[in-house]
Amino acid sequence: MLKLRQYLCRHYFKIIANHRSVSENLWQCKKCGVYCIQHWGIGVSYLHKTPHIDGWIYKNQSEGGK
Repeated sequence: MLKLRQYLCRHYFKIIANHRSVSENLWQCKKCGVYCIQHWGIGVSYLHKTPHIDGWIYKNQSEGGK
C-alpha cells in the first residue's frame, strides 16, 4: 500500500528498466520513489512500492540492478 504523500505526489517518472520477456517498462518517480509498471502490449500501468516482478534489465547498474 502506498503512503498518502505518494498518492498526492505530482509524479516525475524516469524509466529505469525494461522487462526481459514481456513488453513492460519500469519507471520510478524522482520525487517520492514510487514505481510505475507499464505494460505496452495491453496498455495498462499501475503504481507500486516495489518492483515485485523479476526479470528487469536495468538501464544503469547503480540504480538498483542485479
